[in-house]
Amino acid sequence: TMRTGRTGTIALLMAQDDERSPMPRQMLYGIHAGAAQHDLTVQLAIVPDATLSDEAVLPKVLREWHCDGLLVNYHKHIPAHLQDLLDRHAIPAVWLNHDADHDCVRPDDFTAGADATRYLLALGHRRILYVGYSYRRERVHYSELARRDGYAAAMIDAGLAPTTIDRYHPLLGDYFHSHAAWAEVLGAPDGPTAVITYGRTGLTIVHDVAGRLGLRIPQDLSLVTFAGSPVFNSLPIATWIAPEEAVGRAGVEMLQQKIDRPHETLVGEKLPFTLSPGGRSVGPHGPAPSF
Repeated sequence: TMRTGRTGTIALLMAQDDERSPMPRQMLYGIHAGAAQHDLTVQLAIVPDATLSDEAVLPKVLREWHCDGLLVNYHKHIPAHLQDLLDRHAIPAVWLNHDADHDCVRPDDFTAGADATRYLLALGHRRILYVGYSYRRERVHYSELARRDGYAAAMIDAGLAPTTIDRYHPLLGDYFHSHAAWAEVLGAPDGPTAVITYGRTGLTIVHDVAGRLGLRIPQDLSLVTFAGSPVFNSLPIATWIAPEEAVGRAGVEMLQQKIDRPHETLVGEKLPFTLSPGGRSVGPHGPAPSF
């Protein structure tokens, strides 16, 4: 270390709150694989917010250089002073799954939302409903809005009006998880022929209510979702797979560049989703072609 000025260690910085610093297993695998490729050791630093605001009790990973750089895994409710601390201590840092235009690596959620919508449009669907994840949360993860916005952009490009049920939707109010309210939406004469959900949470209630209404999947209702691995909800669901392992690997690669050139700002990377078709949750809509 004295000879090279490097410790051969990178740190993964996380909050104590799991909701604010979720770490998918595949992303952790990607970080481990990327570090091994560069002969690096990964150090875990789980940091209470209080230690970030008090110089007297700052964690060693910031107060003393125990590593060459940081992978920062804060997704929501990011402490306002964290970036200031990183800048002040001049530690090379790359953010994971965070919406910024530089020094970060994340999935391309906007494009995934648009691709999922175009997938259904190509099958003849026109009444496509998007179901968001969070309801009445003051601060959400960027992906919750990006996927919705990608859906909306694809619908508008097709000359159609987006229809969303999320934290801004007035119809369901406090009954967002109410089966009766969902039955009213899905069972309406002009109800959706396809539903895109942010993730597994919205998918579960939509699937359940569709079954109670006697809607057949995919004959009457097609279902699409997003996740880190293929979703099975009594049947395989068409799933856009988030590039979690690739984000981990790319984060390590970008951090190596930051370590080599600590004063250089690097353009953020957005990595594509891939489709796992599922095979049984999506079907065409409209009259059968005549031959």
